[in-house]
Amino acid sequence: MRKLIHEKKVQRKGNLGKYSMMGGLALLVIGFFISLQRDVNSISTLIILASVGTLVTQAGSVLFAKYGQKPRPDEILAESFKGLSNSHFLFHDVLNTDHALLGPSGAAAVLAYQIDGDITYTDGMFYVQGKRGLFGRPRKKKLRNVEKTATREVRDLARALHAAFPDREEEMVVQPLVVFVNEDVTVDAENAPITAVHANKAKNAFKRLPMQSGFSIQELTYLASSRGFKDLE
Repeated sequence: MRKLIHEKKVQRKGNLGKYSMMGGLALLVIGFFISLQRDVNSISTLIILASVGTLVTQAGSVLFAKYGQKPRPDEILAESFKGLSNSHFLFHDVLNTDHALLGPSGAAAVLAYQIDGDITYTDGMFYVQGKRGLFGRPRKKKLRNVEKTATREVRDLARALHAAFPDREEEMVVQPLVVFVNEDVTVDAENAPITAVHANKAKNAFKRLPMQSGFSIQELTYLASSRGFKDLE
């Protein structure tokens, strides 16, 4: 399997996430020290600092988790799909989706979730429940928008493939594959309408997807070249 990712772009996004977190925290600290002065005239300033600091910190943490911390989701996925033949291409942050695995059997939009806990699917909803701690087992929480996000990723990847291969007459059929990449997570979602597995089962899950719209290695090499990946053997 060939992994295709623009490392410099990833590093820039990781650094942006790190410095955004630092900047957001700095704004919150400044606001805290201003609040100690108990000046009524500074209330509007405090609100602005708290709001902007919180938003910047949250946005930075999302970017850093995705692009900055090690191992990154793309690195875990590359290890998960290791062993697939070189006729399979794993694209990251191109093709209008975070991760796309294409090969002779078909195409999959891969959604990587960085969550700890026990993942289940019941009553038409994904749930996550944290591990048991000092104060008992945490409450089960809904894991929202998994299917909605998968539908969007599938649609966007299909559009990108149609644009890349306009002469292909058949419909580009893309399958969703949800992969939970953290080590401290268990997945029990066999009854879910979309395939959802732990990273260590991702390769076998991909092989079992009801695939269509396969791609030749010549087509995938062309696709990679059109997205800036050169010198492919």
